[in-house]
Amino acid sequence: MRKARQQAEIIAGLDVAQGDRAQAVIAESQGNDALAIKDYEEAIAKAPRDVRMRAELGALYSQAGRPGQACVMFRQALALEPFDLSAVTGLARAARKAGDTADLKAAAAALQNVVGRVSKDTAKLLRRQYLEIRRQIDPQSAAASG
Repeated sequence: MRKARQQAEIIAGLDVAQGDRAQAVIAESQGNDALAIKDYEEAIAKAPRDVRMRAELGALYSQAGRPGQACVMFRQALALEPFDLSAVTGLARAARKAGDTADLKAAAAALQNVVGRVSKDTAKLLRRQYLEIRRQIDPQSAAASG
C-alpha cells in the first residue's frame, strides 16, 4: 500500500494533497469507499481550499449513504466557489436523499446564481432542476411557477 501511495504522489506531481486525492480515486475505483473517504479527508486537510476535492468527497459521502455529511461538504465547496455546478447539483441530490429542506432551499438559491452565468441551453436544464427542487420544498408554489 505504501508503494501505491508513493506512486500516486509521483503521478500527481509530488503534491501530497493531490497524491492523497489520487489514492482516493484508486480506492474508490476498487470499491473501497471507506479508504477513499479517509484519503479524501486527508487530502482536504492538506488543501482545505480545494473545491473539487470537497465536491468529490461530497459525492462519495452521498454514494456511501451519508447524505448529511455530503451536504456539509457541498456547502463548504459552495462557500469557496458559489458558482461550482458540481457542488450545486451535488448539494441538491444529497439534500433530497437526506430530506433536508434547508439544504434544498440552499441548492435552489445556488442554482439560480449559476443560471445567469451559463449558456441558454444549460440554463434551461438548470431551470428544470430548480423547479424539481422547488417541487420537493413546496409542491404548491412550484406548480404555480412552472
